Amino acid sequence: MLAAQCVFTMLSAEHSVIRRNLSALMDLVRTDGWHRPGAMLDRLGDLVKFLHTYERDFHAGKERECLLPALQGRGPEADRLVLEVELADAHHGVLLSRALALLQALSRGDSARAPELADLLGHYEAGVLRLQSIEEGELFRIGQELLCGEDWSQIASAMSRGAGGSRRPPVSGWQTAGGSTSRAASSHPLH
Repeated sequence: MLAAQCVFTMLSAEHSVIRRNLSALMDLVRTDGWHRPGAMLDRLGDLVKFLHTYERDFHAGKERECLLPALQGRGPEADRLVLEVELADAHHGVLLSRALALLQALSRGDSARAPELADLLGHYEAGVLRLQSIEEGELFRIGQELLCGEDWSQIASAMSRGAGGSRRPPVSGWQTAGGSTSRAASSHPLH
């Protein structure tokens, strides 16, 4: 089932992008003075905005519109996993929306909100890492058991056409020009 491997390789690569940006975000939160208005807080805001956009408009849509519907109704374990992924995605979206609001308060100088934001981002990181582990483990296993080669081909085709999100990821710190990849400004998210 080459198509199945292609789908999960693509999703795993996107998970890697998310993990790199999450790591950069959490490294920043562990830095003294991150919560004061200035370059570090701006960088933190860029990372949160990137993760919010990448998840909502690029990555999660592929899972929601291409992969999860193919698994829905194929058995109790598949239905449980689909529901778990959908609920976690929705919860992560809420956490990132709240983080954006807290970032606005911090940028106005309300440093009392810093512990709440740090705690929220820690919960977000733990939830995302747990969800990715489920998707790359249980979801892949159950998908291989329940879906046939034609199902996987249709999922891969839909994803490659851009179904479930934009065909291109949101702009980040890595810019591709003429086939080469170069790092733009260091204040942009990792990709």
